[in-house]
Amino acid sequence: MATNLLLVTHGNIGEELLESARLTFGNTLPTQCHCLSVSLECDPDRIISDTHHLVETLTATDNLLILTDLYGATPSNIAHQLAQQHANVKVITGVNLPMLIRVLNYASAPIDELLKKAVSGGQDGILLTN
Repeated sequence: MATNLLLVTHGNIGEELLESARLTFGNTLPTQCHCLSVSLECDPDRIISDTHHLVETLTATDNLLILTDLYGATPSNIAHQLAQQHANVKVITGVNLPMLIRVLNYASAPIDELLKKAVSGGQDGILLTN
């Protein structure tokens, strides 16, 4: 079972991360990737309702990994609500570019392995350099 990807983030963070990943992968990503931009003025219940069909489509035959930016914030809360309403959905918060690249590199891995790779990619991509 493959894993599709949905970035749920404040503003255009997800779109910018995905654009950077496209540059890295030569514009062809190894899985279906979508972004959901959340504004300060949004209605979370409406976003969840509007996104329901997309999530059902992405989980019809595959897993869905939702990456979100800040735990406890509105995008994270939306992601967790979507995960509760749909089967085959996992959520990881704290998305960064190294995490996204790692997820895309291992997109065909079993979901449990992919989750570990995503978290380690995000953590390993944070370094203090002098």
